[in-house]
Amino acid sequence: MAIDLETTGLDPERDVILEVAAVRFDGERVLDVYHRLVRPEAEIPLAVERLTGLSKADFDGAEPLFAVLNVLRDFVGNDPIVGQSVEFDLRFLANHGLRFDQPALDTFELATILVPEARRYGLGHLIEHFGLDVSASHRALDDAHAHRLLFDALLERARRLPPTALATINRLGAGLDWPLFPVFQHAAATPLAIGARQEEAPASSFPPLKKASRPRDVPIDDIEALIGAGGRLAQRIDRYEDRPGQRAMLRRVGEAFNLGDHVMIEAGTGTGKSLAYLLPAATWAMANGRAVVVATNTITLQDQLLESDLPLARSLIGDDLRFCVLKGRANYLCRSRFERFIKREDLDLDAVRTVAKILAWMPITQTGDRAELMLRPEDGPTWRQVSAEGDACTRDRCVHAARGRCFVHLARSRAAAAHVVVVNHALLATHVAAGMGAPLGGGSALPEHRHLIVDEAHHLEGAATEALGDLIGARMIGDAAGAIGGGGSGGLPARLRTVAALESDLEVRDALLELIDPLTFASATVRREADRLFEVVARAAGGEATTRLTHGSRRNEAWLDVEMAWDRAREALVGLNDRAVSVQQRLLPYAAANGPGYSSVASVTPELEAAARTVSELNGAIFEIRQMVERLDRIVAAPHTDDVTWISRRFDGVIQLRRAPLHVGGALSTHLFADKEALVLTSATLRAPDFDFVRNRLSIHDADALVVDSPFDYSEQVLLCAPSDVPAPGRTGYDASVARALIPLCTAIGGRTLALFTSHSGLRQVYHAIRGPLGEHGISVIAQGVDGSRHSLLSTLREPTGPTVVLGTRSFWEGVDVPGDALSCLVIARLPFDVPNDPIVAARSETFEDPFEEFSIPQAILRFRQGFGRLVRSRSDRGVAVVLDSRIRSRRYGERFFESLPECRRFDGPVADLPLAARQFLDRSTGPARDETLESSTYPGGIQT
Repeated sequence: MAIDLETTGLDPERDVILEVAAVRFDGERVLDVYHRLVRPEAEIPLAVERLTGLSKADFDGAEPLFAVLNVLRDFVGNDPIVGQSVEFDLRFLANHGLRFDQPALDTFELATILVPEARRYGLGHLIEHFGLDVSASHRALDDAHAHRLLFDALLERARRLPPTALATINRLGAGLDWPLFPVFQHAAATPLAIGARQEEAPASSFPPLKKASRPRDVPIDDIEALIGAGGRLAQRIDRYEDRPGQRAMLRRVGEAFNLGDHVMIEAGTGTGKSLAYLLPAATWAMANGRAVVVATNTITLQDQLLESDLPLARSLIGDDLRFCVLKGRANYLCRSRFERFIKREDLDLDAVRTVAKILAWMPITQTGDRAELMLRPEDGPTWRQVSAEGDACTRDRCVHAARGRCFVHLARSRAAAAHVVVVNHALLATHVAAGMGAPLGGGSALPEHRHLIVDEAHHLEGAATEALGDLIGARMIGDAAGAIGGGGSGGLPARLRTVAALESDLEVRDALLELIDPLTFASATVRREADRLFEVVARAAGGEATTRLTHGSRRNEAWLDVEMAWDRAREALVGLNDRAVSVQQRLLPYAAANGPGYSSVASVTPELEAAARTVSELNGAIFEIRQMVERLDRIVAAPHTDDVTWISRRFDGVIQLRRAPLHVGGALSTHLFADKEALVLTSATLRAPDFDFVRNRLSIHDADALVVDSPFDYSEQVLLCAPSDVPAPGRTGYDASVARALIPLCTAIGGRTLALFTSHSGLRQVYHAIRGPLGEHGISVIAQGVDGSRHSLLSTLREPTGPTVVLGTRSFWEGVDVPGDALSCLVIARLPFDVPNDPIVAARSETFEDPFEEFSIPQAILRFRQGFGRLVRSRSDRGVAVVLDSRIRSRRYGERFFESLPECRRFDGPVADLPLAARQFLDRSTGPARDETLESSTYPGGIQT
């Protein structure tokens, strides 16, 4: 039975049902259909009318909800229910008294398991992916039919899984309350052998680079000609624009590679900086047979480089260019750990769901990269136990590595033979940690390189801070302990007993078993003490989201209780470790079976091979326990003077202990920058207002600096508005004043607005205040965290179904690229200062004589400039930027924010005149001269602000 509802929103408590449809089916056959519109119990939001095509007239004669649901109850009966994110529909029905007890089969969850290659799992995307003959119309009956066809396609996909995968899923899922379990039972009972997906070998590696006998300079003039007028780039792309700034940046990067320079380059929006650094860097790498590493902070830019910019560069400079992405070990599946994990018998439902995803994905992945999977937060604990993180395996110790099937070794071998290796900032920080002597298992992941480009470099300090810190919760400790002593008949103790059974000497065997048996009890003790520890930590934190641990706070009674609880937990961890080490020492002879050359030794049996892998797993688990003790000691009992430590409470209430380095610049300078022959740090925002702030934060004092201005004419393309009569943030009614300013402004320009906030609470208050009034003017309002994800909101903004206003918080200040009229107005509700009581911000502020002037303002200017950069994305764009924070006018430092922006046209009048000024500016194909005063009058319609 496929079900779908159309509702006025996402909240079952507040929103109402507008339409109900149900389709009974058997395979491809439709047996019966029920479809009704519901008499509206509330006003239909404009966004819903646009989405569904329903209007008030469509509901003439519609039945009340109770009558519709009474018939629906009888129609559905006891049939299993199918739907896309079906729990959403069931919650709405339950809220109105209609509850179903039968299994609910969610096609969204099923697709995330069975269709890892889809990447996007909205109903429309899945219909397109499978080529189904139905439209996802956002009408209940059409969507119910879509659910039916999608479920049938997914069932067929399940039947094509390898038999071993289905058997494993069914073994692990037996006895769990998992609605999708019958799907896999049915698939195993009716397999489709023809076309079943078998596991593929990972993609082969590149041939080795051939290093030049002596350094070869790149021909800068020739490379510049590629992107100049009449060059190859102009011949390959439509609407080519010659960009002098791009050519200037290309030349400076080429010089840095030829001369061995360190340089910081701020390249304004629209420069085309990716191609400007890729062309000289890739040409140099190919000429010299040496790798260049390019680091980005965001996945968006990383994907752009790999999917667009690097292929374009290859088309310009030669097909021999080789490039790849390289990530940290935690991103790759470890086949050995996964094989061991699925033998356990104590896996909960979240773990089984994650295992099912991985089993369906393994036959098609060539990388083992978790980015190919749709992993939820609930999948995280399982992924950590099956990833290659912390597992210092080698080809000598792992059968998969020896056979060329280890995803980590494959990725590293490809990187070692690539001209351009794309990584993220976190992996750079891991490289730094390895240089500092951190025991990271497997050492630095980066290939040997002396040439580095860091894009989005304004984020490097933050990324290094996070990567060089620690975050520990009770579950992490429990998982580390469970790796040694848990798992039931498939866990490590059971497999250690199998190893002990290989001993022919009964006394030795009995002695081993006496050491192995207590591991399970010791593991349970650790879990119990870890839970107690974090209960005490929670009491010390009170109800705060973050609690910084200072010298003073560590002397109060609540923290003394934490230290005593840690003493008990530490004793349990050390006890577990000591017992595991005793077993390890007795089993050392079996580790030799996995040593160098073991695969060619005839005497090595499959049993000895399995024993060696079990011992290797024990070694890794012991390593994890020791690391856990050292990390917690550093947070709880023996903090370093250059550490920031605090307690954090997640949104779901989970308590964690955290640590971060106070400074990262010294480590970056010593272990990342110092050995580089050529180093380029680039971003659209590196000045605050000059380069000194970023220089000091990253300790890169000797680098040259270059500013490449944007090709955009901001003096003609942007009207910068700082109304004269907005109240100061923090005053009572401030959010209401923002709403009052937005309503007439967005009405005057017909939506087309992105409003940036610094807090979710402020965003929500404004959202609820403006949604109704703007809806009356035909303008939809959607908000981050209220109406969908960042990705879905950006899709709506880029391709709106009508006038739209989008409200976003921190992640919308960067990486939003919406050229054209869809985004014509950018509103900054508050200047983006960091929260002063954030533990890292507070600790770093204390290192300055004037924290606000020397630290807070430069940080805010960098973020402010990033937000401003969302507005104009092409030479044809025109836009209005509005700052509704009075401090930019009333405070002495406000002028520094103005000075950090390119020269724009200005509006400084009252809020009441803002709508007309914005509309006049956007309506003019050519704006007035810079000294012309924009016409000021009352906004038509008499709306007062």
